[in-house]
Amino acid sequence: MPELPAEALGDDDAAAVAFVEHWVDLVNYAFESGDAEPASLLGPDCETCHVIADGAAEAAAQGDTGRWTLLSTAAFDPAGGDEEVADLIVVATVNVEASDEGANGDLTFGLHRQGTGWTIAVLDAAAL
Repeated sequence: MPELPAEALGDDDAAAVAFVEHWVDLVNYAFESGDAEPASLLGPDCETCHVIADGAAEAAAQGDTGRWTLLSTAAFDPAGGDEEVADLIVVATVNVEASDEGANGDLTFGLHRQGTGWTIAVLDAAAL
């Protein structure tokens, strides 16, 4: 299982982006191993996180070895009411080889600072 990289520790934008990149690695781990728990633990109250991680684990159980490729990430300060939901927004673009060959989609993560790291408060994956 991929370990949380040192770059993901901290409360700045770079650490938040590294945290999101790690979550994508854990989704790929679920596709490979069938173990959704590590990805789910990074967003304990994030329903979409659980749905995606469980779907990857389910695909693995059916022999589908899908994989997400992270194409880009960017961090933004929340605005327009989002500051009530998250301390920082990270948008990640992924290539979703598991469901549509060559399909790209955006994931919008609402992150909360937690100690010296992050947790996923909400994930918008409507484009996937």
